[in-house]
Amino acid sequence: MAYFCAYRSCNGVDFNDDSSLGAVATKVDQILSLVQKKYEEYEIKTQPYVFIKASNGTYGMGIITATSGEEILNLNKKKRHKMKKIKEGIAINSVIIQEGVPTIDIFKSSSAEPLIYYIGDTPTCYLYRCNSRKDVYSSLNATECEFHDVSQVVEGKILSLWSIVSKLAVLALAVEIKSFHL
Repeated sequence: MAYFCAYRSCNGVDFNDDSSLGAVATKVDQILSLVQKKYEEYEIKTQPYVFIKASNGTYGMGIITATSGEEILNLNKKKRHKMKKIKEGIAINSVIIQEGVPTIDIFKSSSAEPLIYYIGDTPTCYLYRCNSRKDVYSSLNATECEFHDVSQVVEGKILSLWSIVSKLAVLALAVEIKSFHL
């Protein structure tokens, strides 16, 4: 089975410009169409969604979700403002539109996602990023998020699995970087 992760980049974005929103909305619909086909193939019954994220780093800012391009065309003032700037007033002019994957882990009654920190090629820290104010469809990297060291709490088999998956992610990143000739 081939790995599948749907995403698109959209440059020259201004969330206060309707034509710019149209370009983002089109790409949102493209991603959702690809994901819907995979959902049908694997008999997944939930509605697909995407994250729209600032390309220049988010710091937990400059992130919204959508279930249709129409949502982007009808963004309210608050969401448009949210997508104007990130930390330190840096303007958002490029976004990544990425398949949303619901969080499946719960830790201390909060939606949680595992994080593994590396030094070189060695995993050194196993954490959960938790956010009691966010649901399983939201970015947990937001105000009120907490980090919990779970290296002594989570079962050893699970940590081994996380380690294997994270090493595969690091290898995939290396292949991606090489393809960009960086």
